[in-house]
Amino acid sequence: MRVDEVVMTGLLATGGRRGRGADARRRVVQALEIVGMQAHAASRVGRLSIGQQQRVLIARAVVSNPDLLILDEPTGGIDPGSQTSLYALLQELRGRGVTVVLVSHDVGVVAREVTKLACLNRRVIFCGRPQDYIAHERLTELYGSAVRIVGHEPPCEHA
Repeated sequence: MRVDEVVMTGLLATGGRRGRGADARRRVVQALEIVGMQAHAASRVGRLSIGQQQRVLIARAVVSNPDLLILDEPTGGIDPGSQTSLYALLQELRGRGVTVVLVSHDVGVVAREVTKLACLNRRVIFCGRPQDYIAHERLTELYGSAVRIVGHEPPCEHA
């Protein structure tokens, strides 16, 4: 399938004629612009990088103007540069009024990107501000062994 066709499928679930016509095409173009993939509208999805494919799938969700976007491990298989770009996109969506729920095992990175953090390990271990989590005594409980937080800000020599 082409990128624009995949994004168009995001309108099908809304029912009626919302998935057809000039308005639907305009909304697909807007969604692709939001995620920075408008130049790839006619490309085959299978020929895109994993990061680009993730953006297309987010565009498919965004095309229907959701209030809530739930993402499960959206950075899996994506290089660090694409991860940074994806988190910037999620911040932009948040600025547009979309609530983003993100599931990830990469707590350190996510803690820098979110406004509220919930950590679960068969039950809620922590829920609150990310900066409070880093100093939380239940960090060891979450990971099941002693954990020591070592922080640094990029850029650094080894980056």
